[in-house]
Amino acid sequence: MLVTLLATDSVWLLLRLLPLNLLPEQSAFVQHCLGIMALGVTGLLGGFSLWNGLRPVPVKPLAVTLSRLPPALDGLRIVQITDLHIGPFLGGNWLRRVVDKVNALKPDLIVITGDLVDGSVDEQRRHVAPIADLRALYGTYFITGNHEYYSDVEEWCDHVASLGVRVLRNERVSNRDWLGG
Repeated sequence: MLVTLLATDSVWLLLRLLPLNLLPEQSAFVQHCLGIMALGVTGLLGGFSLWNGLRPVPVKPLAVTLSRLPPALDGLRIVQITDLHIGPFLGGNWLRRVVDKVNALKPDLIVITGDLVDGSVDEQRRHVAPIADLRALYGTYFITGNHEYYSDVEEWCDHVASLGVRVLRNERVSNRDWLGG
């Protein structure tokens, strides 16, 4: 909205600086048209953003080649899940579809990289429950994002851990931890 208003206000300022000699009615009409355009563009962009946020989660396969990768890790399948923002707009049914999609990929390792939730544990407990059904050979790991801090990060870390997900806080996990050696 801010960008749209800046654009329409810039046009309005330009029109005011040009020697067009608009009548007051014409000036008001142009100003109203610019306002309606700003509102319309903002509505369209907002609608597109909402549609984009609620659509099925895309899967983006990516092959990473590392010259010094230990042979035991060759072909390791990692699924990263990020910025789910389970909350007022995205609930448990939507997350269930994400979990099913992730499990269908048969990952070796799953990482949830922050902003899992928008809300408190009490509000979102039932909506994040499908996280417990994530399956990966070497486990599922979670790190916090800024949104967990908006709603009692300690409580969220405890709850996510209770779902069988290892929460990493100022620590790392080596492949030796899950490959044994």
